[in-house]
Amino acid sequence: QCDWSSDVCSSDLKGCCSTPQDVFTALDGPKRLSDEREWFLPAIMPTKSYGLLSGPIGAGKSSIVGYVVAELTKQGFVVRYCVEDEPEDAARHRLRLLDADLGRVTFDDVPDLSQDEDIERYARSCAGAGVDLLVMDLFQTANPGYEENRPEKVKQWVGKVVQKFCHTYGVGILGTHHWNNNSKAGSHMARLSGGGAVAAKAEFVWNVALSND
Repeated sequence: QCDWSSDVCSSDLKGCCSTPQDVFTALDGPKRLSDEREWFLPAIMPTKSYGLLSGPIGAGKSSIVGYVVAELTKQGFVVRYCVEDEPEDAARHRLRLLDADLGRVTFDDVPDLSQDEDIERYARSCAGAGVDLLVMDLFQTANPGYEENRPEKVKQWVGKVVQKFCHTYGVGILGTHHWNNNSKAGSHMARLSGGGAVAAKAEFVWNVALSND
């Protein structure tokens, strides 16, 4: 079950996705905003923005990322895929099965973005390589000093990353994040580790859950 929500839309988009193929059916809603903005996916995923895909282990986050990346490369966008949650060969194989243009995808390890100079250096590297979207498995692993029990510090760090990548260099970010396994109650947003700190600066948040969750 996917619960799609976005700050850039006037209301939540919600749909049940029994298979990854249903993702774009759920996303194919009417445009609620003007066409002046540039989009990766119309009215749901803007360019030059930060978004988060969250959910428990095994809910299909990697499959959804695969479909998004494949779709974007077919549109001519360039994606840098920082793989943490699965072997690069597995991610590459999934994209090949989805007919992604692998010539528009580069793979990398999740970078260390804990320091301001690291953020600047990697953002500049992405922009110099013509990257439109940076996909980062387990977004918080880009900060080795990440402490989910200190949400204000996490929010400050996320804000620096978003400012430099999205606003200064025009590189969008799609991060993934595991739900807090210790939490089984409350809203989807409440289950984000760190009290939702990693989602604080997100323009869109996609929550995907297991059918019995």
